[in-house]
Amino acid sequence: MKGGSGLAGTAAEPERVAGGSGAPSAGGRGSARLWKAIAGMAAALALASAIVSFDVSRQLIQRTHSMSRRIAALRKELARREHEAESARARLAEVRKKLSERGLILRVLVAPDVVSLKMVPSTPAAKAAATLSISRKMSGAVLNATGLEKLAAGEAYQAWWVSKGASAKVAEFHPQADGSATVYLDPPPQKARDLQCVVARVSSGQDSSRVTGHVLLRVRLSQ
Repeated sequence: MKGGSGLAGTAAEPERVAGGSGAPSAGGRGSARLWKAIAGMAAALALASAIVSFDVSRQLIQRTHSMSRRIAALRKELARREHEAESARARLAEVRKKLSERGLILRVLVAPDVVSLKMVPSTPAAKAAATLSISRKMSGAVLNATGLEKLAAGEAYQAWWVSKGASAKVAEFHPQADGSATVYLDPPPQKARDLQCVVARVSSGQDSSRVTGHVLLRVRLSQ
């Protein structure tokens, strides 16, 4: 009996040993599943973060492009408004100049001491005619011309005071569509000898110390 019990006990012992060192325990399998779950969650979070970052970046790029287009459009509109404002200022300055000139013209023409002289054309067949009105009291003169020919591009008419040994350009102008022109002139020089007023057709903007181009009209003021 004792021998049988010993054999049985010896046989059972390996079974316990085999059971302890064989398949993993329930705790080990649970830890593996937990780490796999954590790894999966981390991967999911990384993917979600990447998707969100991409979407945010795409929206930021779109907003940046949209803002750039709006800024470019606003700059273009601002440049257009500035150009319009500059044009308006130039037109206003021109209107003020014309109004001032018209006021000076009127003052000369109604002055009590105004003297009007008929200008002589350079050739008998010339269609141009003009009257020169001078007021010493108003310190000015007015040239009123008609029949002026249409100018070519780059041409203009000039009015000059011409005296012995001296010349002075007092106006450069363009006629109206009907060939007329009314121009205010600074007063003629005092005590000039052999003083004349001449109108010549010249290149526009030409500046010299004497009359150039073709003289159309002239009148003598003093000997």
